[in-house]
Amino acid sequence: MKPGVHFDVPEADYHADCADEPSLSCSVARILIEQTARRAQHAHPRLTSMPRERKASRQMEEGTVLHQLLLGTPPSAEIIEAADYRTAAAREARDAAAAAGRLPVLARRWPELQAIAGQARQSIAGVPELAPMLDAEARSEATLIWQDLGGVLCRARVDRMVPGAGSPMFDLKFTSKVDPLGKWDRRMVEDAFDLRAAFYGRGYEALFGRTAPYVFVVIEIAEPCDVLPLQCTPQMLELGESKAATAIDLWAGCMRTGRFDGYARRVHHVSPPGWAEMAWNDSQAMRALPAMSRTRIPA
Repeated sequence: MKPGVHFDVPEADYHADCADEPSLSCSVARILIEQTARRAQHAHPRLTSMPRERKASRQMEEGTVLHQLLLGTPPSAEIIEAADYRTAAAREARDAAAAAGRLPVLARRWPELQAIAGQARQSIAGVPELAPMLDAEARSEATLIWQDLGGVLCRARVDRMVPGAGSPMFDLKFTSKVDPLGKWDRRMVEDAFDLRAAFYGRGYEALFGRTAPYVFVVIEIAEPCDVLPLQCTPQMLELGESKAATAIDLWAGCMRTGRFDGYARRVHHVSPPGWAEMAWNDSQAMRALPAMSRTRIPA
């Protein structure tokens, strides 16, 4: 696919890299800056010599179904009439559904997922800033393909957006329990939310000629199905922008030279952390004490 905004791209096609040439995704960009270029190459579906089959966990499958139910898109669920997957028949039905591109859901979970989606939708409707999510013009799973600085081809898949309106891009995150707000500054950095917001923002600006807010919508998949909208501050976004620019620059060099280096080819010297030395010294000090001093005197 050429640069632009594309809808109705199958998820499997997107993850296999549907761009005309090998493109940089946010997940590969994260590997590039947190690990090595060689690992990023190995993770890229069109650059690795050992492609890995993408297997979705049960939690991921249910998350996709919830996403579809919540946003009103036709669910691709296949109801499996079984209490669990312990029987051969249930496993065969599950595997057949997956092979057909469907999402297997146990019959007992289907009404629960519908109820969760309904409650979450009500919570979203109560937040004015999230109104565009439920807009009639909003589209789900929009694939963005663009050329960034240096001609680097990039791609991203937006959960929900109103095309070209300058309204926010929405990123749905499902969790068993919403963490308190005070913990999210650290978690957003650890989980690369800052990089994601900046990377997707670059794509939006390249294609629409304007910026748009990027909002994470954390949705609880258990009672009370609470919703926590999160957005990067300018400082957080600046950090993410630095990471995105670095990743794109590194990728440009790799694609230009054809070199995807791993760790430096030399011996690395590793020093003990301070706590290890302190623990060892304390243990030796205890050994040096007389036996009586290490014995607690009864009261």
